[in-house]
Amino acid sequence: MKSVVLPINHSNAHWTIIIVVVDRHGELRPHLYDPHCMARTMEFGDEES
Repeated sequence: MKSVVLPINHSNAHWTIIIVVVDRHGELRPHLYDPHCMARTMEFGDEES
């Protein structure tokens, strides 16, 4: 399993980090960290919990 870290600077105001985990089958799982984001969890695609 590999990870890609994407730091994003929003107009020099604050930072957001997106971490994309790539599994051995090529499936991507994005994870978001933004201190200004109020949601505790985010869902991507049609995944069912």
